[in-house]
Amino acid sequence: MSSLKTKSPVIARALSLLGETYDRRKEELTRPIHRSPSWSKPHSYSTNRPQNSIYRAQSHESLHRPQDSLFRSPSPSRQQSQDSFIYATPSGMSPEKVLQDSLQESESRRLNLVDKLREAQETLQLQTERLTEAEGKLNESKMTVANMKSHQQQLEFRVNTLEKDKADLEATQIEGIQRRDELHDRIGQLDAELHSLQASYSTLQAEYRQRQALVDQTSTALNMMEQENTNFQKTKETMGREMTALKESLQLAKLRADKLEAEKQVSQQEANNLREKQQALITQNSEVTQKLAEVTTSYAHLKDDWSNIGDEFSRVKQERDSLFSRTSRLEDVLADAKSKLASVTAEKDRLFQEKIDLHQKVQKMTVDKEQLMKAKHSVEEQCTELHVDLAQAKLSADKNNQEKVRVEQELNAVKKVSEDLSSELSMVKHNLEKAQELNKQLESSKRLAAQQQLMLEGELKRVTQDKDLLNKSFERLKKEQEADRERWDEQQRNLRETLQELRDNKQQLDTRTRELEKKLSLANEEHQYTMGQIQAECAEWRDTCERLTGMLERKEDEARNLQQKLQDIQEKNSALRMEQQLRTMKEAELTEAQQEIDRLGEEKQRLQQENVENQQVIRLLEMQKNILTKPQPGSEPYEQLQAEVDRMKAELTLNQDKLEELQRDRTQLIQQIEELMAEKDSSLSLDRTKMSEILINHPTIRTAELDERCQALERERISLQGINDDIKHQLTKLEKENEVLRQRLSAADSPSGTDTNPALLQLQRENEKFQEDYRRLKASYNELENRHLRLISSPESPGDRSDDSKQMKKEITRLESQVSLQRGQIVLLENSKRRLEDQNKKLEAKVQELEEREYNESFPGKSMQEGSSHRTHSRSSGDGSSGVADEEKTVLIEKLKGEKEKFRREVESLSSQLKDAEIIQEKQENVIRSMKEELEDEKMRKPKKIRFLDELQPPQESMDEVGAELLHVRGELQKVWDMIHVKGWGVRGARQAVGGSSSKACRGAAREGQIAAESGQPTKTR
Repeated sequence: MSSLKTKSPVIARALSLLGETYDRRKEELTRPIHRSPSWSKPHSYSTNRPQNSIYRAQSHESLHRPQDSLFRSPSPSRQQSQDSFIYATPSGMSPEKVLQDSLQESESRRLNLVDKLREAQETLQLQTERLTEAEGKLNESKMTVANMKSHQQQLEFRVNTLEKDKADLEATQIEGIQRRDELHDRIGQLDAELHSLQASYSTLQAEYRQRQALVDQTSTALNMMEQENTNFQKTKETMGREMTALKESLQLAKLRADKLEAEKQVSQQEANNLREKQQALITQNSEVTQKLAEVTTSYAHLKDDWSNIGDEFSRVKQERDSLFSRTSRLEDVLADAKSKLASVTAEKDRLFQEKIDLHQKVQKMTVDKEQLMKAKHSVEEQCTELHVDLAQAKLSADKNNQEKVRVEQELNAVKKVSEDLSSELSMVKHNLEKAQELNKQLESSKRLAAQQQLMLEGELKRVTQDKDLLNKSFERLKKEQEADRERWDEQQRNLRETLQELRDNKQQLDTRTRELEKKLSLANEEHQYTMGQIQAECAEWRDTCERLTGMLERKEDEARNLQQKLQDIQEKNSALRMEQQLRTMKEAELTEAQQEIDRLGEEKQRLQQENVENQQVIRLLEMQKNILTKPQPGSEPYEQLQAEVDRMKAELTLNQDKLEELQRDRTQLIQQIEELMAEKDSSLSLDRTKMSEILINHPTIRTAELDERCQALERERISLQGINDDIKHQLTKLEKENEVLRQRLSAADSPSGTDTNPALLQLQRENEKFQEDYRRLKASYNELENRHLRLISSPESPGDRSDDSKQMKKEITRLESQVSLQRGQIVLLENSKRRLEDQNKKLEAKVQELEEREYNESFPGKSMQEGSSHRTHSRSSGDGSSGVADEEKTVLIEKLKGEKEKFRREVESLSSQLKDAEIIQEKQENVIRSMKEELEDEKMRKPKKIRFLDELQPPQESMDEVGAELLHVRGELQKVWDMIHVKGWGVRGARQAVGGSSSKACRGAAREGQIAAESGQPTKTR
């Protein structure tokens, strides 16, 4: 697991500590314990066999260590049963019962061995299941990483699309505002152009009418001139004709001259009248010019007023433009604030989702979120107020624009009117000039007044008509001028009122803008403060996101490389799986062979024990035979004993035959094991050849992986070879078992009570291990605290941080391996607990048997034959046999008393040690509780204090992995805590079981001593 997934430095350190503690425990467990043969505890072979797949890769030396626990001497209860058997046979117990008891004991030992082998197989199965579960979890973690990658890519794609949409929306909004302004300007321009075109059209129509009238007048004047020319030509012709006539009628002319003089006086009077009329017209023209001058002066005043109004309007326009620019800046500020708020809210939501995964920073981030929400609400309220103010400012600006358009329209109308007046004045001037020219023509044509009288009359009529027209036009212009003057007065009043309103609105807008600027400055300060905090956090999270993206890219590259490797190695895996299946089959055969060897060894041990017991029975029978060879009155007991001896010799020969068969089976099994090992070596050589072929066919496979595979296969071969050597070593031990049993029997004759209880020693070892674990954990915790303080106080270089991170990673891997080893130890402790329960049950059964034996011996009537045979035997044995029996009974009583005292001392020492162990355990629990509280305090601290973990890790690691590793560390620490509790309860149960068994054994020994004492008194009297 540690090679497949990177862990945090804390886990590495914890796993390293657990691994060291495990190594120490293993060394202590494998260390040989020197015990006396009479009080050593029987253990099966399965207790010292490697029951975990982790132990298979141990070194060759650990596999060659002496397995002392397999061939330890029998327990005190068993020794007592043997002693009771030895001393019960003289009292009348049959050898068949003795053999049956020995067979039952051997059968129980065999069942114990079978149970322990089953337990070892269960532990192996549990470890394989755990490995499969770990692989499944690893696959699940890979799937979750892939899902997180895809989810992050989707989120990034969504964020990019949203940013693009936001930019497009902002661009469209800006374009819409620009287009709207352009349209407003264009509409204003078009309206002005329309008004100007209408005015020009009206002026053109007026000029067209005037020109048409002038054309008509000129046409009429030309017609009249043509007529006059024709008349003049006619008159010239007539004058030429009449010259002759005049010469003839000169006399007549003189006569008529008088008449013409009279008519001349009349025409002169009429010319004077015309002159008077002309003077009247000139006075009227002067009055009209005066009126026109007054109109021009009023027009100049109007122009001045209009220029003033235009200046005020331009000033108002500038102020409006400044207000618009200020509002636009405010709108830009608001837009920036909105965009920042949107980005901040999006970033906050994303950070909130990431904070859900980081359980350590939940409380702080919730508080920050509440503060940000309050700031957001306040900014939104300020934004709404600014929106309202902007809407009001826009409304006032629209009103100003409307007023401006209206004033411009009125100005255009005034301009049109002034243009009309100027055109009419130009026409009047033109007419006056024409009238003056006509007057000059009249003065020049006075000489021809007689001849042109009719024309003058027509001209007089036309002048009168023109006069009427001029009077009418003058009256009309006068009326229009008065109306225009009234209208201009109204417009001036309206303009003044609008100017006053605009000034009031301007003052209100100025006050409102000042208030808004103050509010905006306050909002900007608060917003800058909040944005500074948010940007700092966002920068941190951006760094984490960048590291996460880098890590994801690195992981993707690694995943691609791994996929390529997997594609290359799939074929190799299929071949290796087939070979592994064959290897597992061979290993199953080896295990079966090992089981068969163990069974044969147990059978041999049982037969050897039976042989020893038979030899003891034979010696007893020979002793009885020697006693009975003395002269006796009857020969029936001697014949019975002889028959019994023959039967026992036959059984001995049968047992020897069985031993020879077992030796043959053992040699056959050794040959089979050697053949299997040879096949194993050949399969390993085939594996090597196949690996070389794979290297030739697939050169892209890394040599490091092949080296690791070869090393693993070599380790497996060495482990199998070590197992084979261990089996051979055990077989050699089986051959030496006769001598060991004889030594134990010889040691049973001279027991020593200096041995200590193995359960007590085991409890002491467990206590020492717990103390060592506590010291190591405390030292590691202090070391981590010092490192944490150093990292906080002094900034380190990136190289030191990377070295520390690598070291902590190694410690994490080591701690993980140690946690797995601790799990295996938990399983072993459970198995040992079961074995202790089984031993407790066996002790209870033995105590029950002792109680039944005591009950049977307290009622001797039930075995009358045995009593009679004992009496006959005691009578026949005489004084010598009674003396030997008395000595043996006294020795047994003294032995039982010593054992009773020893058991009492052991019970007292166990009770004191149990109290000390409970006190130490309470201290350890208190210390562990304090450490747990400190860890919880560390968890509850602010995240800034534990950021050194992020700084220690390399840049490519992510906060998600840190959070997952911290959760994993928490789970592993909780598991270790539960394991410590389980060990504590198991130790307590073992202590209670040992105390109960020792108390029961003490009670049984006391009862046996009382029985022996009671049985010894009648013999003495007898």
